[in-house]
Amino acid sequence: MIDSFDPLPDSRYVLYLRPFTNDVTLAEALVRRFARFGRVVAVGRPGERPPPVGEVRGRLPRDDWQGPVSALIAGAHVVLMAAGPGPGTVWEFTEAVRLLDPTRLVLLIYCDAETYDRFRTAVAAEYRRRLVTEPQHPDRPWPALPPLPDYPGLTRSGRADRPRWDLVLKGVIVFAPDWTATFTRFVPATRRLPGPRPLERLVHHALQPVLAQLDGLGSAPRLPSRTELHE
Repeated sequence: MIDSFDPLPDSRYVLYLRPFTNDVTLAEALVRRFARFGRVVAVGRPGERPPPVGEVRGRLPRDDWQGPVSALIAGAHVVLMAAGPGPGTVWEFTEAVRLLDPTRLVLLIYCDAETYDRFRTAVAAEYRRRLVTEPQHPDRPWPALPPLPDYPGLTRSGRADRPRWDLVLKGVIVFAPDWTATFTRFVPATRRLPGPRPLERLVHHALQPVLAQLDGLGSAPRLPSRTELHE
């Protein structure tokens, strides 16, 4: 646990923002797969326990948590963010759109389709609000809000078997350089899988295309701070 994130801008790190899962073991296994891109930084908002994962963990200040999160997003090599309709998560996503190279953002989908649709609606409203109420630097206009894809249904050939193994992580969304979003839905297994830790192996297989895309990233560019962007 650390009290300050100030030293982080000088190091490569993966920012891990509030995944909602009760399966701590699976969450830790997921984050370890992204550790090859930098040390993992997990944060907790004021009054919350920090996520029990990540090589570096810290708690945000109560008076201004958005400032430190903005700086962490801007300096991250990769940002992992869980989708959810809560105001903090919605703000974090709009800030990531404002600051990040699109290819550095991975949206983790733990929620169901209804919750995901609430997230999309809340994001659109928050982005409109921020465009009107927050100053923009004339040389650094905010990008258009990327349209988030629909929640894919599950399709299987043959009879519709009841899933034997379902995943806490339902899928991921990654973004092309022009902010085009692709939603990859992880399909549960309908048969018992041999060997130990079958769910971890399912996640490992499903994440390979995402990890391959991130392998091609260069060093994160130095982005203006939140204060500089509002000057």
